[in-house]
Amino acid sequence: MLFKKNSQNEESNELFWTRVACRYLDDNCRCSDYAKRTVLVPTCLNVKEIYKQNANWMPDTCAYRLRSEKKPLYDWHPLLSINEDSIINAEISVSGKTLSEEYVHEEGYQEHIIRWVKS
Repeated sequence: MLFKKNSQNEESNELFWTRVACRYLDDNCRCSDYAKRTVLVPTCLNVKEIYKQNANWMPDTCAYRLRSEKKPLYDWHPLLSINEDSIINAEISVSGKTLSEEYVHEEGYQEHIIRWVKS
């Protein structure tokens, strides 16, 4: 989820997730230039460095969050399944559900706010 662009309510400071994704997110839900990501997108977060401080903002299914909460990974997680497409195969990825930031003006992000439904 770290590739999502956010929309923030200026009055309440409430932060909303949108379906607007980084221009470098490819069809397989991976960064198309991972090695240069922090150069190409200076605001790109290095999760490996910051998750220990506070992982609560990460999705419930995020491996970093699960590890910090001492919870097991899900069977479909690539670290367990040894299959980098297991998240897509489990139909729980955002593949096909996002829109590249190239096609949305920043002022239009609020038109793409999403609400995640827990199952």
